[in-house]
Amino acid sequence: MRFKDAVKFSFGDLRKRKGRTILTSLGIAIGSMLIITMVSMGTSVKGYLMDQLKQMNNAKTVTVYNTRNIDTSKLSDMNMEEVNEFYEQNFKKLDDETIAKLSSIDGVTSVQAYMDTSVDTIKLEGKEKSGRFNITGINTKYSVFFKDDIEMARAKKNNKDLQPVKAGRTLKERDRNSALIGEKYLKKLEIKNYEEVIGKEITIIQESTSNKLVKVKPMEMKLTVIGVVDESFSEGLSIVVSNEVAGKLKGRESFTNDYGNAKGYDYVKLHAQNAEDVKDITEKLKSMDYGYVSFDDMAKKISDIFMQVEMVLSILGIIVLFVAAIGIVNTMIMSVFERTKSIGIMKAVGASYVNINTIFVTEAGVIGFLGGIIGIILGKGINKIIQVLLRNFMTSSGLTETISFGTPAWLTWGTLIFSMTIAILAGMYPANRASKMDPVEALASR
Repeated sequence: MRFKDAVKFSFGDLRKRKGRTILTSLGIAIGSMLIITMVSMGTSVKGYLMDQLKQMNNAKTVTVYNTRNIDTSKLSDMNMEEVNEFYEQNFKKLDDETIAKLSSIDGVTSVQAYMDTSVDTIKLEGKEKSGRFNITGINTKYSVFFKDDIEMARAKKNNKDLQPVKAGRTLKERDRNSALIGEKYLKKLEIKNYEEVIGKEITIIQESTSNKLVKVKPMEMKLTVIGVVDESFSEGLSIVVSNEVAGKLKGRESFTNDYGNAKGYDYVKLHAQNAEDVKDITEKLKSMDYGYVSFDDMAKKISDIFMQVEMVLSILGIIVLFVAAIGIVNTMIMSVFERTKSIGIMKAVGASYVNINTIFVTEAGVIGFLGGIIGIILGKGINKIIQVLLRNFMTSSGLTETISFGTPAWLTWGTLIFSMTIAILAGMYPANRASKMDPVEALASR
């Protein structure tokens, strides 16, 4: 018997039992649909996050933190108090001496040191806003913006003339009581003419502290606005000041006298000459026992997390497929009983063990094929619906970007082949039973 004849025979027999065939295929379809939907969502979200990571982080940049090079995987099991204690125990100071050592590492072309804090109120041009306003303190000896970060922002905005400072100039070493104000905050203050604020005085007021139970006198500082940063850059989402100004704010916030000398910087960014230099730089940081994060580290963490998520989601679909396989076994056994006499006739006219086995295994494979096709179509349809709903939600939230839920070709073919394989394996027992049937007893059956 040719394979083509076995397929034709199988389709003909399944057509006679449409209801049972549809219900049996439905189990396979649901399992296939779950695999397509869940894995597609996982790979799409992973792809979206990786794209966002590429836009936000330069592959040549390594961020060094003021901690020892420690395993932070257990932090998720700790409460806030334990986390703070953990970091205090593993604190490692980043000061100007350290920056000098870091900048001398082979492959490092530029550095910048940061202190992050916040204020509660800003006043500018007779306008006032309260809330949480990010303050980024930097070492004014070094450039505020990395060249590659500027190129990345230009590529993202498709504007080769984009400059980080929209009005005024950037911070220089002599600027101790000056500030770059992010475009985001000028929009909050409803200031449209950015040139008008250059040279004007901005008042920043910090009221909150790291301990809400302790009340201390608010700190008010007056700074001169020397530039406005485009919101395409991370600095455009904060107020950039010298580390001396940020140190005073952080000292008050954390109840630490002379914060800069006592604690140093929060983190330092190292810019490598080439992406290939990053590995050597991180090896050097390990030997210096400093905690760090590079683009490759973040990408690997995201990949590892989503690999586990995709595995869990796939298992749900696989479980449904195995449950459906039990249904196929039941259906095929019923089919063998119903066709006992037909099997006897086929054997009587010369059908071999292999012929009978092929017919029933092919029939099971056809059920798997139909279920797989239906599941793939349903899965892709659900992905489209989710994508439309998500796009509408993100648009209504003021977000311009959205996640595209595509189904990779390998997933489509893999799901179809897996569905057929499960069905064929499920059909082997009934097929074996049918092929071993005694023709005399089969013909004598009612």
